[in-house]
Amino acid sequence: GVADVPGLLFVTGDVHYGQVGYVDPEGGVAADVYEVFTGPVGSFANIAADLFIGDPQYIWMSSAWNWCRFECDPVAGTVRVTHVGDDGAALHDITLEL
Repeated sequence: GVADVPGLLFVTGDVHYGQVGYVDPEGGVAADVYEVFTGPVGSFANIAADLFIGDPQYIWMSSAWNWCRFECDPVAGTVRVTHVGDDGAALHDITLEL
């Protein structure tokens, strides 16, 4: 299944908010598989992201305008994910072990 694929990271946009979290909640098949959402870059912000702040499935969420930078290290098996705001400052920075 999906959870058995090493080094897997889901990345998407067009949900109009930024997020780092898990595909499934605790106990789900993909509860240890990361997903990253990026955006909105210039369109309207989806304030629904604010409703899930504090949910353990989501490490970080924001409806602020953002874009994402990924720095992959295949030897270490990590990816550094930085959500960057429209002013160029980091909104969130995390290194995920895949």
